[in-house]
Amino acid sequence: MATRISSAVPRARGMMLAAVSRPAAVGLQQRWLSLSASRQTSHVITFSKSVSPEIKDELQKIRDEIILPTYLAPEQQKMIYNPKYEKKLQKNPITMEIDGEVVNFGYRDRMAMPNTQVLMRHVAKGMKTPADFNNLSALLEGVVKQAHRKLHKDVLEKFVVQAQYSGCMKVIMDCVTNAKKTGFKPNTPRLIDTLVTAIQRDAIDSGFSMKKTEQARRRIQTVLEILEVNELEKVRRNTKTTGPTIVLHRDPTTLAARLHMAAAMAAKHYDGKDLDGSVTKYAEELVQLWPEGKGLGNLYPAEYYKRNELMRHLAFRPRFFGVAAAIANGFLLAAEVVTAPELASQLRTRGATVKAEAEALLATAAGDNSRSTELFNKLFGEQKEAVKA
Repeated sequence: MATRISSAVPRARGMMLAAVSRPAAVGLQQRWLSLSASRQTSHVITFSKSVSPEIKDELQKIRDEIILPTYLAPEQQKMIYNPKYEKKLQKNPITMEIDGEVVNFGYRDRMAMPNTQVLMRHVAKGMKTPADFNNLSALLEGVVKQAHRKLHKDVLEKFVVQAQYSGCMKVIMDCVTNAKKTGFKPNTPRLIDTLVTAIQRDAIDSGFSMKKTEQARRRIQTVLEILEVNELEKVRRNTKTTGPTIVLHRDPTTLAARLHMAAAMAAKHYDGKDLDGSVTKYAEELVQLWPEGKGLGNLYPAEYYKRNELMRHLAFRPRFFGVAAAIANGFLLAAEVVTAPELASQLRTRGATVKAEAEALLATAAGDNSRSTELFNKLFGEQKEAVKA
């Protein structure tokens, strides 16, 4: 007769967890009893069934193979990955019951475990609908926080880009603002550029509608505040860094995104008036940080553009082109809004420099119909040949 060991576990999200063991002999029974000590958990990660067919199997595999085993006691986790227990587990698997669903844990070969990065990339590529993206927070919580898997930054970027395609940037912002739960921390220039460019695209694609532009302005401000808090936390912890670094919340390329949305609100919806003074404030700050005559490609020392953790991502031409187009437009729109002639001139020259970089790139890389070229055309109304990927 099977021995059942369960615990009174708080219910959350309509789920209950109980540990069950089925020892075959007295000696083994005593051992399994000690391994199946009651554990309490607030909830078990689960995903909606109403997801696109393209990601249904991947989500199930991530849950079964990567997330659920982490709810077992440490001794049980060691057992299911230990070859010497393979035959015993065939006869007496460790089981987990979640709202009537029984999950069996037999021996698992670590060498045959699914690659987390590959699975997550497939899921990111396949997410297309709001129903799909409603699972993202739970997915990140399960993989990053519960299973302690570190995701490559390109995986998070894919989620951001796909969310923008699908009109689901709110989900991304929820994940960013709840980073303690999801592990989604914008902590590299590459990921931040991807994030703020996607935020701006929502406004640009709408033709700078008041709702989308104001929403984008607030979201970029939220990102900057998060970056500043993270920087203060690094200082508090006295985190040591080696080599060149960028203070992320003071990075001119990110501050240019904030100026862009503030200037767009004033130029498109407030008759070109800087009603609250924010455009002037942001512009004065930015021209101090962005030297005249410098473009996006030489804003930082050359070494920065060769390092992965800094600005090397801008060597990828469509990425450079998309970031540059938004920055140039921000400078030029702000120049129309501010009232001080000298400040307007400073903004105009910087905008012209960055725009010229983008135009030069177009002239040398024709033939590809990229979204970055589409973005440039929407901002400047010019039908140029596309950038090669």
